[in-house]
Amino acid sequence: MNSTNEEQLQFKQITGWNLPANQSVTVAPGAVTCLTNSYTLAVSWPTPAAITYGTALSSKQLDATNVIGVRGNYAYSPTNGSVLNVGTNTLSVIFTPNNTNEYGGASVTSVSLVVLPPPPDIQTVRRSGSSFTFTWSAMANQSYQIQTKTNLTQPHWTTLSNVLTATNSSMTTSASLGASSQQFYRVVLLP
Repeated sequence: MNSTNEEQLQFKQITGWNLPANQSVTVAPGAVTCLTNSYTLAVSWPTPAAITYGTALSSKQLDATNVIGVRGNYAYSPTNGSVLNVGTNTLSVIFTPNNTNEYGGASVTSVSLVVLPPPPDIQTVRRSGSSFTFTWSAMANQSYQIQTKTNLTQPHWTTLSNVLTATNSSMTTSASLGASSQQFYRVVLLP
């Protein structure tokens, strides 16, 4: 008479390896029982520093390594050379060792990468009577504010405008010239 038993397998942590999921297996005397889960190599990937919009992904961001130095293939998503949208993006990698018999299957790891909007760049400046008009590079849906001061040694800038939200790749605004013989302006990208 055959009897079967259900056993619970619990895997122990091994340095440099990812734990497989615990599983239940049914065993019977004389039967071959296969385990469906196995250890995979741990992948280390430090969170990359923020980049500015327009910067293509490179080995500076795509620099995952497996903990014990086994050779294999790193398949990144998005790939090297990709340009990401502004905001927090998820980068992922699948590491597949060259020798899957000895080192197990693929390991998946992900990190977050913050992409910052580009800083504004003042493109044109014009004076017309008592008015000062300038245009700067912008990014749609980003908010900007104009600030001024009469002396660059002053510690603080004075806000000159309300928050301006860009609708396309450039913005133009005008301001009245102050009574001072010199005036400095800057465009601030707001968080």
